[in-house]
Formats: sequence, C-alpha cells, structure tokens
Amino acid sequence: MRYADDTVILADSAEKLQGLMDVVSRASEEKGLSINIAKSVTMVFSKTEQPPRCSTMINGQELKQVSSFNYLGSLLTSDSRSEQEIKRRIGIGKTAFQNLRRVITNRKLSIATRKRFLKTYIWSTMTYGAET
Repeated sequence: MRYADDTVILADSAEKLQGLMDVVSRASEEKGLSINIAKSVTMVFSKTEQPPRCSTMINGQELKQVSSFNYLGSLLTSDSRSEQEIKRRIGIGKTAFQNLRRVITNRKLSIATRKRFLKTYIWSTMTYGAET
C-alpha cells in the first residue's frame, strides 16, 4: 500500500518480505532514491502474545521490529486489535473537547450552533482515519 511517500509492504513470510524489500530497494536506487532506514520498521501481525522475530535487511542494515506504529493517522498493532486505537481516539476527542469547552458549554450560543461545533471539531477529530 502506498500513499505519497508512505509505503507499507505486506508479505505472508519473512522470506517473501525480504524479497520484496530487495526489489523496492533496488528500484529506488535505480531512480536515485534511497530508503530511510531510521524511519523504516517491520511488524509481524500475530495472534500470539509474542510475535515471531522477523529479520529484514536493507543494504546490510537490519530494520527494527516494532509491536505498533502509526500509518496515515491510525495506530496499527501486531495483535491486529483496535482497543489501543479506540482509546487513543477517545483521548484525542477529549482533548479537542477541552480545547473548545468554553464554546460548547456557552449558554449564549444556540444548541444548534454548539452541535455544529461538536460535530465539526470534535467528532471529525475523533473519527479521522477511522475507516482504515
């Protein structure tokens, strides 16, 4: 999956992932591009508590394996569950509400106006990228 300069490469085995990384690395170099190894990570999706180790190399350097990372505003975790993402989004919504609390609780504004603020600034912030 690719969005602008953010790329996700999926494979069902470590060997296939390494092969895909080699192809991407080689094609990038041919076009004068390089992969930022400091920003590149691997993650194994697994239902077990401790996912298996996946050693992926680019130009002789091993990529760090993580248990979660943000991709296009959504938190992906190695257990493929959504609990952490939901809690994170609720926290984002609470922060947005706190920032606009004076406006939303201002009784001088009509309920309709306050609802528009709520939907526009808080709900949209909370649900941003939720479809992914």
